[in-house]
Amino acid sequence: MSQEDIDAFAVDLSSARSPLTVKTYCAGVARFLNFLQANGWTVETAPTNVLSLWVGSFAATLQPQSVPKYVGAVKQDFAWFGRRGIVLPAYAPPLMPRIREKERTVIEGDAWNTYTQLCQQKPEPYRTCCLFLSASGFRGSEACSLRAPDLEVVKVEGRAFTFAHVRGAYHPDDRNQKSQADRRVPILPAAQTLLASYLKH
Repeated sequence: MSQEDIDAFAVDLSSARSPLTVKTYCAGVARFLNFLQANGWTVETAPTNVLSLWVGSFAATLQPQSVPKYVGAVKQDFAWFGRRGIVLPAYAPPLMPRIREKERTVIEGDAWNTYTQLCQQKPEPYRTCCLFLSASGFRGSEACSLRAPDLEVVKVEGRAFTFAHVRGAYHPDDRNQKSQADRRVPILPAAQTLLASYLKH
């Protein structure tokens, strides 16, 4: 596995992932390859528990929530090779750091019923916008600036997916600078009808 392979992986990945995700995944694969090289291994000669050894070498320097992103990058890379007929070793699943569960942010039960009732009382386009936000991964500011030309349909392995190209904007309280990064937001089927109605207003 070479830098050329990582570049080809990035090009393929960019058709369905945001630039920030592509950058993170490529960084994860590069980190894994550097770990192999530092220990005198190749992808083929590494021990079966190499993923656990690799995670243990850097997990203490990252937030526990960040570790799965790097592990997922390597798994995605291996799957990418597999789809091209290149069989790579089957490593044992890594031992992952424990992640403290956060309070769920989804709306359920009576709270969801109350939310939808309040949405129905709003005039358009606020009613549709509020309903759309609850069925998508958009931030409020992103939904307000969304336009029809920002939508695109991407075919991945024969299936069509609708994405919205969201352009980042600077926010002084965004420590991780996530709001400044352009990204593709998937539009789930449940939200597509709401989105079409919202864009008419």
